[in-house]
Amino acid sequence: MELYILSFIEILFQTLCGLGIFIEAYGTDVSHKKWTKWILVLFLILDFDSNVRNNTRCLISTSNFLIEVPVISLWLWGWTQTSLSRVSAWTVFYLATCLLLKMPVLILGGIVYGTGLGDTNLNPYPWEMLINIGIIISVYLLSRKYRTRIISFLRQMPHQRAILSGIGALEFAVVIYLMNLGVERFSASIFIMACVFIICLLLAMILSVTTMEYQLICKNKQMMESKESSLRENYTLLSQEIERNRKINHDRKHDFSYLYDCFLRNDYASGIQYIETKNAFHEQQKQREVWTGHGGIDFLLNKAKQRAEALQANFYLEIDLLELPMAEYDIFYALGNLLDNAIEAIEKCDAGNRFIHIKMMNKNNVFQLYIENSYKIEPHKKGKRFLSTKENEKNEHGWGIENVKEIVERYKGMLDISYQNQRFQVDLVLIK
Repeated sequence: MELYILSFIEILFQTLCGLGIFIEAYGTDVSHKKWTKWILVLFLILDFDSNVRNNTRCLISTSNFLIEVPVISLWLWGWTQTSLSRVSAWTVFYLATCLLLKMPVLILGGIVYGTGLGDTNLNPYPWEMLINIGIIISVYLLSRKYRTRIISFLRQMPHQRAILSGIGALEFAVVIYLMNLGVERFSASIFIMACVFIICLLLAMILSVTTMEYQLICKNKQMMESKESSLRENYTLLSQEIERNRKINHDRKHDFSYLYDCFLRNDYASGIQYIETKNAFHEQQKQREVWTGHGGIDFLLNKAKQRAEALQANFYLEIDLLELPMAEYDIFYALGNLLDNAIEAIEKCDAGNRFIHIKMMNKNNVFQLYIENSYKIEPHKKGKRFLSTKENEKNEHGWGIENVKEIVERYKGMLDISYQNQRFQVDLVLIK
């Protein structure tokens, strides 16, 4: 009974550490029906009890590891609906890590009692299990302390599946190697070797996390620089617009002076004709301008329309927008990036093959921003990221698109980007 309780505590913290951190990183599939969740919970309880019983009979079981990898992988896949390759990589890694962390205790037991693998591994002593509990609880507490970093590591580490699978396979190979060394009898040199392997593993993990965080900092820096550049460009356009309005206001003084002179001379006909001419001009200008009721969006759309007309490109607009589903700053930035990309793409197209089609609607709590444009130069991607087509940024990431993705993820929306037959399409959807 004593061994069962100790084994229960050990497996409990091992499960909390291994499964818990992965579920926190990728969540639970909300589409599960109630009965499906109960089946998965029951399955986990049965597997948990089986592991506890097995742990009381054998300190380290490589055969149980080979059984648990597919079992836990399928359970995690069913619970989170994350890709099977990702859950398999994580399962191999965390189960192999648990085996490796137990090896020093197994070897220490062999040294104390002067036995080999067969006698040491079977029917573990309470003190051995207590040490294992101390190790696994320490790992659990560390995982809770650094949970944010670990979750970020799991979500963003490039090629994480191959890396985790590779580390797990290496750990399992080390466990097999150390066990084979102690078939006849464990020695202090084998214990030191196991400790060195564990220390190297910890250093490798720290190096991986540090490298990933450095890459993330570099990425955020480049994204911020891209934002700053975009805002600087829009600030320049706004400055030009303000200067244009100043000129208009300055010209109004001349308008008033002329009308005043007409009134003094009782030349009302000339004054009325001047007013009608001005009104006709403003009406014509107004018809050419886009109006959504949101100043920032109006500014971007009108500037994009002017730039497109200067390129003799067709510019189609479908607007049905009453309110915004996100902060105007965010939609201003996202729309500005997408419009800049569309303008840059049609600039490279042949005359007569330039067009931009924009649809922006907000109906039944569903906001859609759809932008389609022609292109001539085929977009290039590195992994899932688009590369910039600007001459001074060749082979660099297109951070404008990455920033748009970040905004969409923050608002839990959907972004679909496709391109074929010289048509580039961006479909952004947010549901309230």
